[in-house]
Amino acid sequence: MKLTETEWQIMNVLWERYPTTARGIAERLPAEVEWAYTTIKTLLARLVEKGALKENKKGNTSLYEP
Repeated sequence: MKLTETEWQIMNVLWERYPTTARGIAERLPAEVEWAYTTIKTLLARLVEKGALKENKKGNTSLYEP
């Protein structure tokens, strides 16, 4: 599986602390990363599709883990 540089940034945040939400990931990204919440959700969806992440729904909230 090949990941993009941006996908690696998401994965690095998740490896530090999981499971977590998209908002949790946004809070832990470096300050210079100014992605919109929707961008993070799109990246997470791609990583789930690739099989790099697992998504567990808890009500309306998705929890992600490697």
